[in-house]
Amino acid sequence: MTKADLLLRLRERLAHPSTSDEIVRILRVPRLERPAIKRHLRQLVTDGLLVRVRGHLYALPRERRRTEEPARAPVSELVGRFERDRLGQAY
Repeated sequence: MTKADLLLRLRERLAHPSTSDEIVRILRVPRLERPAIKRHLRQLVTDGLLVRVRGHLYALPRERRRTEEPARAPVSELVGRFERDRLGQAY
């Protein structure tokens, strides 16, 4: 199974974040193909087509809605305190 096939099947069947073992079980991957599928999962994360959640769960990234941000007035004045410690670090 190629990465493209795997991604397509994940989009069809993956309803919630799952471990690699759960994904293999959901997709009914034969035992001999499992190491390749796990490599493909890691590569899909590297490519940004899949995300890791909580370190060990794989999930499809959510589609982000693009919203326009309201225009902000330019900052012309800042108020604050500038301090420098004895080593010369400024805050």
